[in-house]
Amino acid sequence: MKIVSRLGTGSFFGNLCLVFMVVLGIQALLWGLGQLDTAVGVSWNTALYSVAVAGIIAYQLWVLSRSYRTEGVSGMLRQDWSAIGCMVPMMVGLPHAGMIRSGVYSLTMAASGAVMLYVQDAMRSGMSLKQVCAIGGGNLVLAVACLAGSKKLFMPGACGLSQRICVGLVVFVALLVVVSYAEKGRSGGKKYSSTVGSVVFVMTLAAVTLGSWVCGRDCHGVYEGSTEMTGASVL
Repeated sequence: MKIVSRLGTGSFFGNLCLVFMVVLGIQALLWGLGQLDTAVGVSWNTALYSVAVAGIIAYQLWVLSRSYRTEGVSGMLRQDWSAIGCMVPMMVGLPHAGMIRSGVYSLTMAASGAVMLYVQDAMRSGMSLKQVCAIGGGNLVLAVACLAGSKKLFMPGACGLSQRICVGLVVFVALLVVVSYAEKGRSGGKKYSSTVGSVVFVMTLAAVTLGSWVCGRDCHGVYEGSTEMTGASVL
């Protein structure tokens, strides 16, 4: 337990981002072994997508129901509006649920969930300067990945748009892990106002929702086009 405590970031949602990095390692291992398109890989991707999307939606619904029982509708919307926001990127991904066999899309949705949960918690507890900078940097990387029209602007030689977005979100989560370690054991530092936290949360929500939507559309187009031409998925 002492080893686990030392390896942890000191916060639950920071540890959740750390768990995502472990998931990324497993994904890389499956890719390296050529197992992503096998039954094992497809089962892994399906489980990852299902846990990420269903788990986050269920958690946010629980938050809303708890708030509704104690505060009513107006209090729920005033205090826990972020719970509704966190579900948006997951909901956007539901129309493309058929792409869960894609390792890129499943990893993208898992990263999206980790980012939204971390930023939601940071907004509620008050953001430090380091957190604002890390989240802002992650948003910038993700926005460039989504909007860059040329591969030369982000990840030259990458396979496609969905892969760039996935890497952008992985970088985002990595930044959150780094700032979590930097904040470990420092609970008395300066915190920004709730207004700043809300603005950062909304910016993150917009960036992650855009990433989820664009990645889903790209994976769907690549998969459908490949199926029509070769009868097999390329992801």
